[in-house]
Amino acid sequence: MTAAAHLHALLATLRRQRRRRLLLEAAGLLVIAVVAAVVVGLVVTALVGRTGTGVLLARLAGYGIIAAAVVRWGIIPLRRRASDDELALYVEERAPGLRQALLAAVQELRAPAAAQASPALTARVVDQAARALAPLAAGRTIERPREQRAQRLLAGALSAGLLLLLLGPAGLRDSARLLFAPWSVAIAATPPTPVVEVEPGNADVPRGGALDVHAQLQHFAADGAELVYRSDSTADWVRVPMGRDSLEGIFSGRLFDLVAATEYYVEALGVRSATFRLRITDLPAVTRVAVELTFPAYTRQPPERDEDGGDIAAVAGTVALIEPEVSKAVRAGTLVFDDGRVVPLAVGADGRLSGRFPLVRSGFYRIDLESVEGRTVAGGVQYAVEVIEDRAPTVRIAEPGRDIKVTAVEEVTIEAKAEDDHGVAALTLRFRVNGGAEREVTLATPAPDVAEAQGTHTLLLEDLGLQPGDLVSYNAVAKDATGHETLSDVFFLEVRPWSRSYREAESNGGGGGGGGGSGEDPGEFVRQQRDIVAGTYNWVRDSARAPGSRRTEDAATLAIAQGKLREAVATVAERLEERGVTQQDSSFIAIRTALLAAVEEMRAAEERLGTRDGRGALPPEERALRQLQVADAQFRELQVQRGGAQGGGGGGGGRSNDLSDLFELDNDRQQNQYEAVQQQAQQQAGAQQVDEVLERIRQLAARQQQENERLQRQAEAMRDRMGRQAAGGSGGAQRDLARQVEEEARRLERLAREQQSPEMEQAAQQMQRAADAMRRAAGGSESQGNAALEALRGAARRIEDTRNAEVSDRVRALAERAREAQERQQRIAEGVRQLQSTQGTDRLNRTRQLLQEKDALAQDVQQLEADAERLARDGRRDQPGASGALREAAEALRDGRVREKIDYSKNTMRSGSAEYANAFEGQIGADIGKAAQSVQEAVGALSGESAERRQARTLESARDLVRGVESAGERLRESRGGAGREAGQAGQAGQQGQSGQQGQSGQPGQQGANGQPGTEGQGAGQRGGANGGAGGGAREGAANGGQRDGTPLADGIRAAGRAPRIDPGAARQFAREFGLRVDDAEALRQLARAQGVNTAELDRALADLRRLEDARTVGDAATAAALQAAALDRLKAFEFSLAQQLLGSSGPRTALGARSPVPSEYRAQVEEYYRSLARPQVPSPAPPRP
Repeated sequence: MTAAAHLHALLATLRRQRRRRLLLEAAGLLVIAVVAAVVVGLVVTALVGRTGTGVLLARLAGYGIIAAAVVRWGIIPLRRRASDDELALYVEERAPGLRQALLAAVQELRAPAAAQASPALTARVVDQAARALAPLAAGRTIERPREQRAQRLLAGALSAGLLLLLLGPAGLRDSARLLFAPWSVAIAATPPTPVVEVEPGNADVPRGGALDVHAQLQHFAADGAELVYRSDSTADWVRVPMGRDSLEGIFSGRLFDLVAATEYYVEALGVRSATFRLRITDLPAVTRVAVELTFPAYTRQPPERDEDGGDIAAVAGTVALIEPEVSKAVRAGTLVFDDGRVVPLAVGADGRLSGRFPLVRSGFYRIDLESVEGRTVAGGVQYAVEVIEDRAPTVRIAEPGRDIKVTAVEEVTIEAKAEDDHGVAALTLRFRVNGGAEREVTLATPAPDVAEAQGTHTLLLEDLGLQPGDLVSYNAVAKDATGHETLSDVFFLEVRPWSRSYREAESNGGGGGGGGGSGEDPGEFVRQQRDIVAGTYNWVRDSARAPGSRRTEDAATLAIAQGKLREAVATVAERLEERGVTQQDSSFIAIRTALLAAVEEMRAAEERLGTRDGRGALPPEERALRQLQVADAQFRELQVQRGGAQGGGGGGGGRSNDLSDLFELDNDRQQNQYEAVQQQAQQQAGAQQVDEVLERIRQLAARQQQENERLQRQAEAMRDRMGRQAAGGSGGAQRDLARQVEEEARRLERLAREQQSPEMEQAAQQMQRAADAMRRAAGGSESQGNAALEALRGAARRIEDTRNAEVSDRVRALAERAREAQERQQRIAEGVRQLQSTQGTDRLNRTRQLLQEKDALAQDVQQLEADAERLARDGRRDQPGASGALREAAEALRDGRVREKIDYSKNTMRSGSAEYANAFEGQIGADIGKAAQSVQEAVGALSGESAERRQARTLESARDLVRGVESAGERLRESRGGAGREAGQAGQAGQQGQSGQQGQSGQPGQQGANGQPGTEGQGAGQRGGANGGAGGGAREGAANGGQRDGTPLADGIRAAGRAPRIDPGAARQFAREFGLRVDDAEALRQLARAQGVNTAELDRALADLRRLEDARTVGDAATAAALQAAALDRLKAFEFSLAQQLLGSSGPRTALGARSPVPSEYRAQVEEYYRSLARPQVPSPAPPRP
């Protein structure tokens, strides 16, 4: 082969390689065009509609895009054949190493032989070009990069197109069929026919049996469906509403007592199913099911029996006795559950069937029968079994309910409240001092059937030997009879130093001084560590219910937070050493020592958190918090002392700022602004979530009301038309509602914990009770459905009240801030006027102080404007009057440009004339005053509490007071020792001869000492006047340590040889608790009087409770028991009369609860105590109130 032929062969190879590359590129672009055509077809049909015109336009657009792509990237590039010169130039561009050799060889071959200078030279040029081109053609070096890109483009386009068609919207697939399968357009364009599918369809039913009918709507949706049937071909069709089983268009109904051949169909929105026929067979059938539920012993509930039931909803552990009634004799029967369990039914001598099973899980069961002939008859009805969770008790700290600062000698009274569905078994208080050993105090051990318990304990801090900086953490724990344990939130008592040194240091300041501190202090470390302790505590408390991944993630978050804080504290301790300040003042040595100790404790806590040992991390965390508090206390004292020592000239800020610099706390106010914005965002998010939950509760309540109305219509239809022949199943809808209500309850409970709102927590509990009632209503109980509806409405009202109260509190707080801003501007204006009379250093220091105060005021005014606008939006619906006033306040600050004026006034203060500066300050004060007045008007425009809510709050306060006194009485009886009981028994023996005084108190016709007739049924005997009548004098005598000479109670105690006494420490605790009850009673009296309620009975109870505030009175067991019992009876009588006066005879009766029993060993003394109240006695002075 000559060199020329070899070169032409190589050029042909390159042409083929280029053509293959063009084909790959065209294929990839064509796939992209096809996908674009499908998308354009979808858009066209969506805009025009799936009509003939829409289909035509979609096809034209799609086919046009595809045709243009074929022509542009397929036909045109492939039809054009490049010449040898163009191909040589193309190769030279992509292979510069040829150095124009290929182009020269092609041009030499194209020239005629006569024009060639030398054939030998031409052959040599061609040969060199062929040898240089051969490796390029063999290795496909020229086209390989672009060919690989074309392959990737084609693969990517195919993958993306397939994913889009498979995973994209259904409209894309319809558009693809429209373009590439036009024969299926008619089928695709035809909308699917609505169909009602029915199960079981045609069936054989034993005579007298029942049958469940299920219908599913296909290709359409409806709010309801009807089961239409007739048992005689000549009879009228009967329509029965069906119940929705789920949100997927499934409805259920049930036919009972089928004794004749029956035809039926299902209809929804005019769409009717096929007509089916039920044939009747002479086989045994279940005609009725009696269910008896035996609840667990801890619930203290009597057995319940439903003679016409089947569906079961009860707490786990309940034993259900099933007694089906059959149409004819059977050989055997079984209960078949959906999980495969089988429970045989025993056949009694009278032929009755019965079987028992415990409730362990939710599901369904049917009753299968075996006829005498041995034929098995499967049950046609599925009965629901709903296991209601026995939830753990709820517990909260009612008093003080927040972190507080105390001195080392204070007495802190802590009150806790707990609730449980079936009774609180124990309520205890746990506290820990400086992360030490945990101590536990029993607050209440109520009777097993008491659903609500509360208890009080007073921490005597002086007995704990605390020092400033010490920390006491405490929480309440509630247990129920099943062992479920719930912990409340944790709170802290921070022991602060005595304020004497602070006052002394501040008093040393001179006129206008104190322009120092940055407003920050190392208390930020304390706050962060306290948050970590609370977070760890919550993690321990909630970890049992949290999923494993969430639990691990939260523990890691806490460990990271602890590690970052440890590093920050260690940095501060190092800085103290590096700057040598520890050598200047011994106080810095104490601060550094405390910080280093905190670092070590934090390191130990961080390691425990890393291994997810939350309980083990709490003690070192609390010890670290204690050390940080010690450092904070030292820092504050040092800061105040230095500031006070340098007062007088107004320059007391330098050394104080130096202290803050050590802790890196002299940050810009931008950090404060950022934190304020964060806090506002969190508040807004929380408020939005509460609104969402409230709206969801309203929707659920509306659905529950519709379900109740449907159930009522169904019951009326059954009574009017066919007795028990048919019923629409509502169990599925009720159970679905119950699940949704539980989800919202859990969400609300989480919000309640985040916002620490007891009212929202109680609303969540109401929703849980509503969910339980819905499950019970699934069996057809109308009363349970109404109870669920009322519980939902009550939860919604409680949330609304909470939100309204929160808005009102925020408005009042805003008014206080506006007033403070106005007063601060007045002080600044006064300082500006005084500034004109100062010179030199004093003027400079005062100017610096005023500038700092103006900066702070400007930021506060800006924040005030933002808060006013936000509150105006939040209260627009519930507080329209206040919202308008708040909007005016925000406009006054915004239109008056107060922030800008304050910034500009700094220049006028420094360089302007005194008259101009004073006038400008007056303008600022007028603008702030106008805004403050508008906010105050918003406070006046707040809508008051509704009468209904006020009545409910009053009744709730009365119930709480009764429960509190009753709980105190139970623990008062438990605290008596054996000596007291023996003395009480001896006292009873000493009174047995006084039969003439054993008359019943409170009988009709018996007169009190004050001449007033006795009151029947109050059980408290004749009561003297509250202002110190004869009866009052007797009670006063009882309050003085039981020294009531001449009364049988005192005589009985003396006859025993010694009076029963309560431990002095316990008596002191009880006295403090009764002091709290006195406060509650006084608050209740104010509420009741404001509503025109007669409080005479409450006043008498209040007098008894005041006597119990004396520890000496409580120390006498018999006297304390008598006073407590008398107060309790009077409070119960007042609660009853309160309900009658507020609600009237038509209102719901108040559940007064069982009367607390008087101990047998003191019953005689208590009865004599009541009788003694009517005898004239010489009044004794009341003991002083501690």
